[in-house]
Amino acid sequence: YDGIRFLLHKQTDPSGAVRTAAFTRNRHDWLDRVPGLTTAIEVFPGRSLILDGELFGDLHASDGRRPADVAEVMRALHGELLPLSFRYVAFDLLY
Repeated sequence: YDGIRFLLHKQTDPSGAVRTAAFTRNRHDWLDRVPGLTTAIEVFPGRSLILDGELFGDLHASDGRRPADVAEVMRALHGELLPLSFRYVAFDLLY
């Protein structure tokens, strides 16, 4: 996958409130840059967890769909309007 490494964090306190985050390798929380990611983390089974994985995307063009390269994923994360749908693949459960 040609994308951005993300560590997804979920923590549930005793009252049931859930906190989520999506950290890059440089420890920036980019959770708010990926639509729908908060909900996806919240519904993931488990009260507290850390998932290691890769955020990548598919670019939708007039001639069909193709994998986005890392530069296109970064541009979309920084707010450029691209016909890109994000996808996340988890490959390790760290906690």
